[in-house]
Amino acid sequence: MRVEFINLYTIAQMQFKEEKIAKGVYVDKKAVGLIAYDLEDYDIWRLMIDARSQGRGYGRKAMELVLDILRKDGRLKTVRTSIVVENVAMRNLIVSFGFKENGKVLQYREDGEPDEIEFELNL
Repeated sequence: MRVEFINLYTIAQMQFKEEKIAKGVYVDKKAVGLIAYDLEDYDIWRLMIDARSQGRGYGRKAMELVLDILRKDGRLKTVRTSIVVENVAMRNLIVSFGFKENGKVLQYREDGEPDEIEFELNL
């Protein structure tokens, strides 16, 4: 699945639930990514930064801003997110914000090994 389709899929998912919110990540009026979160399911369910813009701190800033929004909103005491196990950069990013593995596996690979795992953060 190409990134463009993931963005379209994300926008389509949002049409069915008012609590789903997506924000574009912009640098100098240029879109470089997307972050999406859900106020009902308590999660940050998508963070994507274009490959050409990765490694510049844009994902970190987007995560920081969304966590600030969630803290100020006050409805959530805990927020969850998940990562694909092999995505070390995303693991490092969320752990740097204090997210911890909660033991939940959301998806397994064909060989039975975990593919996507969940993390959570107390706000």
